[in-house]
Amino acid sequence: MVQTLNISVNPLPATYNILGQQMICRPDLNGYIYKVSQHTGSNYSWTVDGAEITSNNIDSSYIQLNWIRAGTHTIQVVESSGFGCKADPKTLEVHVDSLFIEILRVSTLLTDDHLIEVDFRVHDSQYVTVPLKVYRQPAMGGTMTEVGSVQASDEMFIDRTANTRGLSYRYVIAGQSICNKPVISLPHRSILLLGSFTDAGDTLMQLHWNRYEGWNGKDSVKGYERFISYNDDIKQKEMFPGDLYKDTATIVEKSLEGWRQCFRVAGLGGDTLISYSNKVCFDFEPNIFPDNAFTPNSDGLNDLFSIITTNYRSYDLSIYNRWGERIFRTDDPKKGWDGTYRGEACQMDVYLYMLRVGGKKENYFRKGTVSLLR
Repeated sequence: MVQTLNISVNPLPATYNILGQQMICRPDLNGYIYKVSQHTGSNYSWTVDGAEITSNNIDSSYIQLNWIRAGTHTIQVVESSGFGCKADPKTLEVHVDSLFIEILRVSTLLTDDHLIEVDFRVHDSQYVTVPLKVYRQPAMGGTMTEVGSVQASDEMFIDRTANTRGLSYRYVIAGQSICNKPVISLPHRSILLLGSFTDAGDTLMQLHWNRYEGWNGKDSVKGYERFISYNDDIKQKEMFPGDLYKDTATIVEKSLEGWRQCFRVAGLGGDTLISYSNKVCFDFEPNIFPDNAFTPNSDGLNDLFSIITTNYRSYDLSIYNRWGERIFRTDDPKKGWDGTYRGEACQMDVYLYMLRVGGKKENYFRKGTVSLLR
């Protein structure tokens, strides 16, 4: 007796290629549909990396995705026919560009207030193949002009052409996504400090500046510190340590130090963010207060002869006896004459002094006598 067995051979499903957007760019990351043509009786198994599936039925011939991670990702689908036959997987490569350019701060350089430093960070820059462009605009209006270019990995740009003592500027950095769409940072504005004497004298000075713009949320400006430096020293010190000034104007009284006094303000943002203004300097003429007698008897009262001098650029004091012999000389007004010459006490007498003090533009000369009393 011969028995027979009927065997049915079903073909593998001929899955079509996946259709859908392959270039995805921030901020449009949601609601993308990928599909294959539907075969009757088939169901589909989808796997995706770098995205979340938001469609309800993942067995269907399409899915809807929200992309959540930048980079190159793969979508895969496996079709199973109604007879249980599985096709070879079909894949589609998708590039997700989440390029984001963030300016961290704009500040004049601490060591040279003629230059402006733009610190920035580029997020998800793997698709950036050309330099980013840096643009600058006068804050009071004008054209946004290109002032340079940077690589995504540079993290800093130095503007060497800004008029830091005359203008405040807004800066942006711009690039382009793989979707050929512009990607532009939020603008940041530098701090311009201006100052002037309040009247015809030189005792009080008014300082005023614009608010720093660009820090938001937890990084918003907490306040402003004020700094002073003297003469040509680049070192500066905080005028009121621990005091954050909330306003953008202040009155400053002249110090007796230095023929030149220079001021800066610094806006403080979150954590270590700080933006320095330009430097504003005031020059002063010296004040000279001579004395006419002293008593070097070691009683701690008026033991030295010195000429109190403030706001000087240079100082030179010489003292002569009645025979014209120079018996004392100093270039430091804090060092006075103790009434001795070559280690010996000088006699009671009237001595001549000659003083030269350098001012902001010229030298001032004083000549007079001082009585040594014992």
